[in-house]
Formats: sequence, C-alpha cells, structure tokens
Amino acid sequence: MWCRVTGWALAFALLGALGQVLAASSASSLKVSLLIISRAQLAAYQAQIDRFKLTYPEMKVDVDFIENESYKKHFVASLTGKPAPDVMFAFAGHAISNAARAGQLVPLDQVLSTTAWQATFNQAIRTAVNVDGKHYALPLHYYQWGMYYNKSVFRELHLVPPKNWAELLTWCHTAREQGIEPILVGGREGWPLAGWFDYLDLRINGLAFHLQLMRGEVPFTDARVRQVFEHWQRLFNRECFNDDMAQRGWRDVLSRLYRAKAGLMLMGNFWTSQIPPALRNQIGFIPFPHVVDKLPLYEDAPLDVLIMPANGANRTEAELFLRFMARADIQATISQSVGMLPGHVDAAIGDDMFLVAGRQLLNRAEGSAQFLDRDTPPGFAALAIDAFLQFVRRPAEIDPIVQQLESARRQYLQKQ
Repeated sequence: MWCRVTGWALAFALLGALGQVLAASSASSLKVSLLIISRAQLAAYQAQIDRFKLTYPEMKVDVDFIENESYKKHFVASLTGKPAPDVMFAFAGHAISNAARAGQLVPLDQVLSTTAWQATFNQAIRTAVNVDGKHYALPLHYYQWGMYYNKSVFRELHLVPPKNWAELLTWCHTAREQGIEPILVGGREGWPLAGWFDYLDLRINGLAFHLQLMRGEVPFTDARVRQVFEHWQRLFNRECFNDDMAQRGWRDVLSRLYRAKAGLMLMGNFWTSQIPPALRNQIGFIPFPHVVDKLPLYEDAPLDVLIMPANGANRTEAELFLRFMARADIQATISQSVGMLPGHVDAAIGDDMFLVAGRQLLNRAEGSAQFLDRDTPPGFAALAIDAFLQFVRRPAEIDPIVQQLESARRQYLQKQ
C-alpha cells in the first residue's frame, strides 16, 4: 500500500520540482561527481543517468566519473570547491559526519518527507546518514562482509564451515594437515587487514565499544584492544593464514580459492564480481564466526551514498536528481549491476545468492559499523593500517602495535 501511495506522491513531487526548474531557467543544469571502481559500476551509473536525461530532456547533466584513488585524494577539495558539484558520491561514516558538522553539506530531510525516509530506508541505514538529528546523505547501496569459502574443500574433507571460534581453530589444524591453506588473506594493500581487526573487535567487544574506539574515546592500550590482538595472534600460532599475506594483494590470491588450495577468505561482497561464472556456484558465504558466546552478531556493512555539497550552484536540480535516485527501481538496477544491496527497502535484489545471503545476514544483525577506514579520519586510518601490516609481519609483538595505534589516536582522534 505504501509503495503505491508514495510512488504517486513522489511522481507529483518530481513533476512539481521540474516545473520549478524550468520556470527558473530554460537551460537547467546539473553537475554530478561519481566514484567509479569498475566497468560494471560505470555502466550501471551511466545507464541510470541516461534514463534521467530521457525523463527530463530539458536538463543538462554534466557527469564527472572519478576513479577510486583520485576520489580519496580529492574528495575534500571537490566538496569545498566554488562551485562544488551539485551531487557527489560519498562513503557513509566519518567523512559525512565531519562535512555535515562543518556546514559543507545540505540536509536532505526535505528531499524525502519524514514518512518517506522511515518507509524507504531501515533504521540502521537511516542512522548511518543521520548527523545530529538530520539526514545528510541519500543511501544508495551497501554490502556485507563475511567469510567466503570453497564448497568443494569442505565437502571433500567432510566438514562444514566454522560457526564459532573453537571450530575455526579446529578448521585451521585440519586444513593444514590436508595441505590446504585454512584462511586466505591478500593483505598487501592494507585495508583487508582492517577487516580482520574490525571483526575480531566486533565479535569480542561488541559494536558500542568498537565505535567508541573508532571515535577515539577509548585508548588502544585498553586491555580489551589487547584481547583483539591476542586472538589474532592465536590464529597465526595455529598457522591459519597463508605465509605471504603481507606481500600479496587481495586479487593475487583469488586463484588459490578457485583452485581449492585454500578454504576461507574474509572479504566484502564487492569481490564476487571477480568470480568466473563457471566457478560461481563453488563459492559459499557464511558470517564471520562467533568468538564470544551469546554476544549479538554485529557486522561491517559499508554504505555508499549521494550528498549535496553546500557550495553547489544548482540546488533545485540536485534535489530532483536525488529523488530520482531514491526510487526503488533505480536503486535495484544499479545495485544488481554492481553486486551490492540497494538502500531502498523495497528494491528488488534478484536471485544472486550472495546478495540474498547478505540481505538475510544484515536484516538479522543487531547493528553494523561502516569499516575502519570509513569510521575514522583518513590520517588515523592510514597509520592504523600500517600498524596492522607490521603486526602480521611480526605477530609475536603486540605491545609496539598497540602503542603505535595509541599514538595515532592521540594525533588524529582526540582532535575530533
């Protein structure tokens, strides 16, 4: 019932906004800046922008597609430019909160009504874009993290993927005896290691503590942080990981999983677009195992959003575009193309087994974090990831690592 009513209301709102645009100018324009990390993503966004232009042919749309590393380097400069893009891609987390509190973003509560916000996006997603009581970003798509595994490895060993810490340790021992790398990590880029820190902390200490830690409210010398590294260290002691994890990139190690030379890999769902079609049914997905009994499941679920910079020159046109991108059919098409979950609760996800598993996982999760390099400022994230790289090279040395992280906290997080 809501979909029909809101659909008509949204259509009338779009027509009304378009009328304002055309009345204001015969040459309405819109400047959009989007992050692109793959050809599939480029094609998915371009198709919907072309659809927008067909729907509103009177409007000129200038799209700037930016690759990942350039985006990270130039995000703040683009956001604060004069003029800035009218609409920008962004990551939920620290960047949005920081920009909103600095007055660099336009609140989007009027883009959708209060009722529409509540009916369109679930509580966790609304919370991720809410800063001091206002919504500052339009949720676009998000994805789960978890354990991906080669089904044939477990089938041949007559085992099931581990559900808890004891089973994970047992798996490491059994796999090594059979000449299988238990857990595959391509850590050279650093950020995959942040996933390991996030999940061990979430499974041992819970979400509230983890977010306090990410905000700098708890010192990294705290005993609870040391517990995280002690558990991580135990996985090294059990020979759970591939020996070259610090030297190999995450794409470099995928062939080992495909060829049944390794059993498990912790990764975000975006990687599934890399799986060769012929091997897709050989890969399964499970949540990261429980570590502390009865602790609720908390997950990493990075959310991608669209924002409206305060320095944009075409605010009315930007609102029209954001309403268009909020539609369930638009979000469904984009998300299925890029292998992510749509933010809109009524957007279809198709029959992709990984998206189905991800939606089920995140719907039953008690809460979620964004990811270490999204929940913290870039300066801290860079130093933290460097510390993780040092740890995996010398996992016997915990004290220097927590001291290094604490120094980074004092430098970057206590200023927040």
